[in-house]
Order: sequence, then C-alpha cells, then structure tokens
Amino acid sequence: MVRFTKNLNYLLGYPHGCLEQTVSKAFPQIYLADIIKEMGSTVRTGDEDELNPNFNVQAAIRKISGMQQYNGSFAYWPGSNSYNNWAHVYATHFLVEAKKAGFEVNNDLLEKALTVLHADLKNKRFEEEWFYQNNWISRKYIDRSVIYSLFVLANAGKADKASMNYYKANLQELSIDSRYLLAAAFSLTGDMSAYRAVLPANYKEEQTRGQFGNNFSSDLRNASITLYALVQAEPKNAQIGVLANNLSERISKLGYFNTQELSFAMLALGKLAKNNSGSTATAIVKAGGKTIGNFSSKSLVLTQKELTQGDVSLQVAGSGNLYYFWETEGISATGKYKEEDNYLEVRRTYYNRFGQVISNNQFNQNDLVVVKVSLRALQSLQVENVVITDMLPAGFEIENPRLTDIQNYEWIQNKSNPEHFDIRDDRINFYTTAVNQVHNYYYVVRAVSKGTFQLGPVSADAMYNGAYHSYHGGGLVVVK
Repeated sequence: MVRFTKNLNYLLGYPHGCLEQTVSKAFPQIYLADIIKEMGSTVRTGDEDELNPNFNVQAAIRKISGMQQYNGSFAYWPGSNSYNNWAHVYATHFLVEAKKAGFEVNNDLLEKALTVLHADLKNKRFEEEWFYQNNWISRKYIDRSVIYSLFVLANAGKADKASMNYYKANLQELSIDSRYLLAAAFSLTGDMSAYRAVLPANYKEEQTRGQFGNNFSSDLRNASITLYALVQAEPKNAQIGVLANNLSERISKLGYFNTQELSFAMLALGKLAKNNSGSTATAIVKAGGKTIGNFSSKSLVLTQKELTQGDVSLQVAGSGNLYYFWETEGISATGKYKEEDNYLEVRRTYYNRFGQVISNNQFNQNDLVVVKVSLRALQSLQVENVVITDMLPAGFEIENPRLTDIQNYEWIQNKSNPEHFDIRDDRINFYTTAVNQVHNYYYVVRAVSKGTFQLGPVSADAMYNGAYHSYHGGGLVVVK
C-alpha cells in the first residue's frame, strides 16, 4: 500500500463535499489508519495539526447524519433534497462498516437508511451501458445500485433472500461486477452453494464509457469493487491474485482517478494487504556509503536532502518483500498554464454594478464587481457533476451570495441556479450539469486591497472524468 500513498493523499485531500465524496474520503480511513498516520499529511483536529483517521471517520458520520432527510434517504448535497441511489447505498455501506469497526453510529439513523434500501428493491430498474466492440454499442443491465443494496443489506445482517434468489435466477440481466457483488451477498449469509453458483469463473473486463453520475460506473471502479467483494467473500479465492495485480498495475499507469475509483481501489487493496501482512523484511539505506535510514516495520520516509549525498543502496534482510518508491512533486515556477476547452467551455466576465463590461481588469478600491461565469458542454453532450472553480485574485473578497441578492441588479436577465455552491476565502465553487446551451452563474466581489495581483484561470472540471475540462482567462488584476 506504500506504493499508493500519493493516490491516497489525493483522495483524502479532495476539496469538494457531496455525499459520494464525503464517504470516499472517509471510508478507506477505517481500514488504512496506520498507513494514513505515516503519510505526513495534516488535518486540523483541535489544537494540533495531524492526520487523525478516527476523528475524520467520526466527522464524516456526523456530516452524513445531517444530510438524512425525513424519509431516511441521504441528500446528495448538504442542505438540498437532491438524491442519488448509488450514493445513498454507498453511504449506508460506510455506516455499516464504521459501526462494525467500533465507531459511534446512531441506530435510528442506520435503520432508516437500511429501510430505504429494502423499499427501493421493489423497483426493478435498468441502466444503459455503452461498451466498445469495434464501435460503441449499448446494452441494458439491472441498475448496479440494486445489487449493491443487496450486498449492503446482507452485510448488515438484514439480507433480502427473496430478491437475491430472483436475481440469482436472472444472472443474464446483471453486469459482471454485479454478479460478484451478488455472490458476495450470498457468502455473507453463509449460503456458499449459491455463492459458487453465482460467482463468475473469471473477471472479463470490457471497455465501457464512464458515467458522470448515476452509478459512477467506470472500468477501474467496477474492477475495484469486484476485488473488494471477492476479498470480503472468500479471501483465499484463486482469482484474487490476478485481479489485485491487474488493478495495481492500472493504478500505477493511469494519471487521473475520480474519488469513487480511488476509494474502492484503496478499500480492496487495503483489505488484501491486511490479510497478507506478516513480512519480517528489514533494510539499511545508505547514500554515498553513509547510513541514512533503517527500516524495520513502519514506513521509512527520506527526503531529497538525505538522498542526494551520493549513490543510494539498500541492504535487505529477513523474509518477505521490501517495497520502495521515489516521488517528486511541485508547481510551475513560471505560473503558466494551458488554456484549453476539452468537451467543456467556461468563460468569465467582469461587470460594474450598472452592467457595463470591465475589459481591462482595472478596478478602484471598494468597487463592487459582478462576476459572470458562463458554462456550456461542447458536441451536444450532457455532463453531470461539473465543478466550476473561480479563484480570486488576492485583492478581491466575495460578497456572500446568501446575503447579497443578485436580483437587485435588474440588468441580469439570464441567471441560472447551480445545484450547489461553496464559498471559500480564495474561491467560489459552483456544482452543476453542463449541457449544449450556455448557462450563466453570477456572484459579487469587492475590490478591497490596492495593488497588482495574479489572476488565475476560471476552470470547469467533470469531477468523475478528468478528460472533460476547460481552463480560461488568467492574467493580472490592478486595484487602484
């Protein structure tokens, strides 16, 4: 797992907070607490800066509790009535596992969430999936969230055997990853005969089109959840080695992951690593002939200063495998960025309070400035779960849109409402669905500090597919 600390660090630091992302950041911390504590990241938890998995898991439970609605379902965004079937099942799964691990989970909260899963099984839903065989073709499967619900209910000791047996008799309607989940559900009830009848002989991976929402399906996520289910159901199954190796190699080679992919990958590999622990390997690390570190059981982290004293060598003893990796990271020293539109197009325009465009990026101190951010999807696409991020130059401050009514500006006639928005000290985030029609979002800032400030680009990113993005409009801002 040390090999994937960079991926885990990215997941834990993901800056957005819908229900799926809240769970994805917390779920691996139930199983990977020891590794996370050694990563060196920091999270504010009172008077100290430390990464505290126990605190973070409990904080996620509290946040999810505040998102439960009157009927027991969890809202997708805090303070809204938006809903996503998969995200609700995912959050319920997290609560079940957290309770088993000894975290404080309100029984009434969990029972209501599980009741929603039982009720939802009455609705036989299909999802359309696109996969590639010389060209893109579609097929229909039973909605993955339905089978995931059966797995979570079995894991909670409340298996719906009638529904499980129905889908066992209709396996042709299930995707291959759903078959692994259904098999694992039977295993959790102790019915190993049904488990073996449902379990595929091997995992046949296909090239599918990733989903921007719905069930967040993607090739990598589906492979990860398959491994997770198999490790949970039968830790010594012969398929696990092949699945784990393929998953590890894919993670090492891919450059972008979404939170759903990384969470299930870390859950699956973390469970496997815990089952296979027991190595007694030790090592002495030398640079230029001088000992710079000793490895025994806990991860050893060495910095550039220590490693550049000469050629690095390892002297290894004991049994088992020793894993090591070298990692570098940084930001551009020039501040340059690539301006491009990939499937999305976002633009930013400044106006004064009277609706006149400010084109020279020059402002007077204490000016109120209306910012318009425009978004559209290219190629007649519909892209769900897009986050627009507008970073403020240091001389600006946001006028809280919850307190400043944008409707007071009568010249604004084409305002769209995002699904959710989030205000930070240095930015505003809008969360929305992009379509092939321009939607405009407005907010107000005040020029508060005199000087010349760097202006970053406005960005639009599909949170579940990094290939869909747009960056535009950096430069300088002058406040006189």
